[in-house]
Amino acid sequence: MTHQEKLEIMYRHMALLGVPKSTAAPPAWRILWRLGVGVSPPLFASFIPCALAMGAGFALLWGLLM
Repeated sequence: MTHQEKLEIMYRHMALLGVPKSTAAPPAWRILWRLGVGVSPPLFASFIPCALAMGAGFALLWGLLM
């Protein structure tokens, strides 16, 4: 099963639970997936990958603004 197939299953499962797509897959994760990085969705990932992904996104945005 490919990563894209797993994501489609996750989207369907989250929709059945009433979780919005923006919560199940925040923009930072969607960008990583489009770049080909196979990270787990944040609802299924541990703390460290979530913190690193969000921190890297914040650092990039803050660095560009500064």
